[in-house]
Amino acid sequence: EEIVGHGMLEVPPDEWTDRYGLFLPDRKTHFATEDLPLVRAIRGKRSQGVEMFVRNELRPGGLYILVNGEPLPENRGGLAVFRDVTAQRHSERERARVTEQLEKRTELMRAVFDCIADGILSVDAAGRVVHFNRAAKALTKIDRVGGTLSDRSERFEFHYPDRKTPVEEADLPILRAAFGGEVVSEEDFVLVTESNPDGITMRISAQPLVDSSGSIGGGVAVLRDVTEERQAEEALAAAFAQGRIEIIDTILHNIGNAINSVETGVDTIIRILCDDVLAKRLQAVAEALEAHSGEWADYIENDARGRLALPLVIALARDLVARDEKIRNAAKRAKTRSEHITDIIRTQGALKNQSMARKEIELESTLAAAVGLLEGRLGSLGVGIDIECEGAPRTIKTQESELQQMIVNLVGNSIDALESRGKQGDSGWKPRILIRCHVARSNLVIDVEDNGIGIRPDHLTAIFRAGFTNKEGGTGLGLHSAAVICQRSGGRIQAFSEGVGRGARMRVELRLSSLGVTNGADSGDEPAEPRAAEATQRRTGAGGKRSGR
Repeated sequence: EEIVGHGMLEVPPDEWTDRYGLFLPDRKTHFATEDLPLVRAIRGKRSQGVEMFVRNELRPGGLYILVNGEPLPENRGGLAVFRDVTAQRHSERERARVTEQLEKRTELMRAVFDCIADGILSVDAAGRVVHFNRAAKALTKIDRVGGTLSDRSERFEFHYPDRKTPVEEADLPILRAAFGGEVVSEEDFVLVTESNPDGITMRISAQPLVDSSGSIGGGVAVLRDVTEERQAEEALAAAFAQGRIEIIDTILHNIGNAINSVETGVDTIIRILCDDVLAKRLQAVAEALEAHSGEWADYIENDARGRLALPLVIALARDLVARDEKIRNAAKRAKTRSEHITDIIRTQGALKNQSMARKEIELESTLAAAVGLLEGRLGSLGVGIDIECEGAPRTIKTQESELQQMIVNLVGNSIDALESRGKQGDSGWKPRILIRCHVARSNLVIDVEDNGIGIRPDHLTAIFRAGFTNKEGGTGLGLHSAAVICQRSGGRIQAFSEGVGRGARMRVELRLSSLGVTNGADSGDEPAEPRAAEATQRRTGAGGKRSGR
């Protein structure tokens, strides 16, 4: 009566469910009369642990009861024993709710861990694996919890970064944390597996798992695959070393071009001085006059040979003046080339310090001066170079020696192309080189065109790589150096050719803003610094002669 509210009611069994308010545990469905434990007991059947819900006018809130039914001997009836399990049921439901929440949180945490790109691995105080995420499984090939690090589907071995010295298992960061309480921060190891004999470079951090009492209950480690990062660092170091070598090679290459011109000028001076016919002729005239020093006036006036002395001296004087002019010009060119070599070295020093000496220069004369550095090679081919600057700014602000060196490299490459085609003996072919400057899309465009051997389609990009060359004994640094100069100023360089035997054009584009020129107009519009109305063109021919056209 204390439990269900009602005492003994004088009603038949088929009314018990309604009068007492007996429901299934769902609290909605009435309990069937024939399934009531007491009814079953009267009928000679036992019932154990039948749960039902009781709710009636005396127990409006309802409660859960657990009922056992037992038949009495000799068919004398039945006995039902029940007890209130409401509190227990609430506890179980709360436990189920908490368990469900924990499972959901566990699944969420597992999903979070599996989404982390770094591997996460934990072990208990005995070194047994407690948890690992998807990334850790992929890295270490550990595929089950409960085992040690040695229990894995694939054999693997840790090495120190030298890739030779193996790491003892006890020295792994996670076990050092689990067994010794050590905190390990970003140590690199190489993991070699059967499927990856080259190894994976892993950066591992670990720390002990400490409970509220301060006892170490295991360790957790974060594993990060830094193979690509390590390779990039090694490649960067190699590139730095190679870059230093490349800078030296580039300096030598550029100086070599300039020295060729110096040698040409010096050879000219030496040839003139060593084969000095004029000096010998002057010496002969002087000796003839000295032989008639006592009568040289009569000798000059009346002797047939003497009468030739004066015209000969006058002609010799003119020839000596012309010869001296050649020597002076050759010496000036050699001096200019020597200064260019000094500028090359200074430029590289400035690049090292990230400071460039920029000044305002006249574009056309600077291009002509660069071409003049190659007059020896041009003269040997009999090539004249046209320089057209219509539509281009008259002056620009840049590092003069660097610009000249780029033009020297491009024109030198054209000369190589002309020499290669010249060896083919094409009838009617005449070598030519054209330098054309104009403004397009806010860029200064410098085209260096030739009708030389041309470029294979698959080489149009490769020719700008350091070390790429088709020439025997070539360094592959000339065009690469030009490309580096363009890129450093925010510009670019491209090669165009219709194929072998069809000539080529090297196009350099430099931003006008970087050259101190403000002009957003396309080619054909008025430049920022207007030129004369007529076309400006200069021809630099063999031997360095220039004529306006």
